[in-house]
Amino acid sequence: MDESRLARAIDEAAGATDDDLEVLNEGGRCLLERNVTSSAAISVLQRAESAVPPAIETDDEAFGADFSHRRTDFERRRGTALHLLGYAFANLRRLSESEDYCRRALAADSTLVPAYLNLATVYLQQGRSIKADSVLAEVRRRYPDHPTVREAFQALP
Repeated sequence: MDESRLARAIDEAAGATDDDLEVLNEGGRCLLERNVTSSAAISVLQRAESAVPPAIETDDEAFGADFSHRRTDFERRRGTALHLLGYAFANLRRLSESEDYCRRALAADSTLVPAYLNLATVYLQQGRSIKADSVLAEVRRRYPDHPTVREAFQALP
């Protein structure tokens, strides 16, 4: 499937679900995994950035045990969109935008280990090694057993 067809399918799915964050995040992730750091991926993820949960009065899930639109859960999913935007902008070498999105992602969900690593990479690319070291120390302190963290620190000299 080509990029434009995939983007249309994601757009249709998101429209059918009133811009559900999971649909938008997965759509953006699919575009990024295909090495598509284009306006299509960014557009989908920015749509996720501005998505709002359904009104509780009309949310069919509101009274179920798996209520996915709790404020904290919703903000964590938004954090995923912000992290993916940070990743996309880093690939485009738009480092200040990437930094902003990574910081906002971590404010929304401090468990996003890839956002820490992306932020540290952005700092290194900007020549801000002290800031990068600080972020790496923080992620290592918080998540020493996370496989990605272990792998990243094993790769260091």
